[in-house]
Amino acid sequence: MYMNDSVDRSEIREHVVNQLIALGLPCQRNLKNESLMKRICGDALTKRRTKMEFKVKDGGKERLVRVYGKVFGVSPRKLDTEDVMLKTGQVLPVPMLVHDLCEFLLENVETEGIFRKAGSTSRQANIKSKIDGKKELPVTLIPNTHFKLLMACYHYDNKEELIFLAVLLLPIEHLNLLTYLMHFFKEVSASSATNKMTPYNLSVCIAPNIFPVVQFSAEEFSKVTDITKMLIERAAEIGKIPDKLVKEMCVQKGNSKKKTTFGSRFMHNVMKGFDFMTC
Repeated sequence: MYMNDSVDRSEIREHVVNQLIALGLPCQRNLKNESLMKRICGDALTKRRTKMEFKVKDGGKERLVRVYGKVFGVSPRKLDTEDVMLKTGQVLPVPMLVHDLCEFLLENVETEGIFRKAGSTSRQANIKSKIDGKKELPVTLIPNTHFKLLMACYHYDNKEELIFLAVLLLPIEHLNLLTYLMHFFKEVSASSATNKMTPYNLSVCIAPNIFPVVQFSAEEFSKVTDITKMLIERAAEIGKIPDKLVKEMCVQKGNSKKKTTFGSRFMHNVMKGFDFMTC
């Protein structure tokens, strides 16, 4: 079962926070509060609407172009999204602009040096100004509070397990976007024989754009590229709730005096088609 499918995200977050704190990791208790995280990440209550759609000729083919309004410098939660099915079968709401751009890039995925060779600076500036005029999220995809936690997880022997656990604490829109992008980059790396972009090469280009550090030390850069490489290679595990955690929560709920147990609520989800190990 994935975090995006869960109706018990706050409860899952609380268990994750408790586990990480028990290991001595610098995990802030307010990371379990999703609404607070959304405010920290610059989210608002309203979403912008897409203005229009129209078709243009692109190399002899017709391409649907969607006009988005303001998209840069805006929290992912405020962007119009569309549901996208990943190869794992997971369905995620993804900002439409991101999905459109990724789909276009996949059509040209065998281009050597994609993401590594710099394009025309003036052309990039022109495209950005046509879309919005800005180029950054109000907060990086991995906010500073989560960055510190991930870096602390990196020093543990079971760092990979802890990192996948820690990313469950990201605001859900950030987690969904991270999941989508890492799946996308994994697909790009599948053509590394022609485009030369292995998971490592991609991580070198991507890491500085998703972590909240303006200038990395050599040690920090090595760590964030390693983390990013792992996220690309194991994209299918991002946002997945560990079976062990589900079982522990089921046991705790089973021992409580509440009438509605965690297990029964999960069974309700199963009836909706969610795929996970039953309690």
